[in-house]
Amino acid sequence: METERLKEILKNLQTLSRQVTQLGKHLKVYLKQAEKEEANPFVLEQALKKIERAAEKIEGASDLKRTIRQWITQERALLEPLKQRYRWTYFQRLQKALQSLPLNLTGQDPTFYAGLYTFRPNFERGTLRIFWGPEEIGQTPLEPERVVQTLRSFEQRLNTPFQAEEFFQQLLKAYRRVLQDSPSSQGRAPLLQILRHLVLLRQPSAFWADPSKRHFREYTRIQFAYDLYRLRRSRYGNRIQLVVATFDQTRDPQQALFIPDGPEKGTRYAYLVIQNAETH
Repeated sequence: METERLKEILKNLQTLSRQVTQLGKHLKVYLKQAEKEEANPFVLEQALKKIERAAEKIEGASDLKRTIRQWITQERALLEPLKQRYRWTYFQRLQKALQSLPLNLTGQDPTFYAGLYTFRPNFERGTLRIFWGPEEIGQTPLEPERVVQTLRSFEQRLNTPFQAEEFFQQLLKAYRRVLQDSPSSQGRAPLLQILRHLVLLRQPSAFWADPSKRHFREYTRIQFAYDLYRLRRSRYGNRIQLVVATFDQTRDPQQALFIPDGPEKGTRYAYLVIQNAETH
């Protein structure tokens, strides 16, 4: 018996089986995506590319490969007009969902705006990057409901209990420490240097007894910016002055900080000046 020839046939069959199985997996993924109520034609287009590559890897099976190629050509022709429609309907769906916050969506693909937020969708990946001013706060699936959940969670973290007097006293301490290090600054303290001192001032006693990660209390640049926004709206607002960052400073996150000026606009600032800081 010619067993070597048989072994070769079995080996080729195993290879073909793996290749066909891989093709089948990609076809099942495509079917699952296509059957969704809001099927994303951009995601389907990417899935078609994977099917095409998997089909081309199959050795032999010329009839199967020809059938797959014809089907892919037909699908691509169907997906093209759906892509433009999907862009427009997605904007409408997101606009409707954001009204519950309430936020009014404006702009056009590839960038949408709502209040202080900027949204940059990636339809091919099915994801949405979210920015608060220039600060990226997260990435979510495109589904509007997930976007709203992300924004609600972010705003809950942002709107922590706030005591203007307590924050002002901490800010004043941090401000004075920065000026001690730079006595020739003419009262202008870099905001990001103030933030570093504030982070230390806000640590609990447990951190100083054991300065480990589990005792560290986080205080982000975004939270600092929002607290300054709240302070400006309090009775201490007339005590502080923010100095706008230069163009070069805005390109360096260690020199400029985005701070809201209102519910829909903000500015990148570089320095803080506190009036009568020596006496109180």
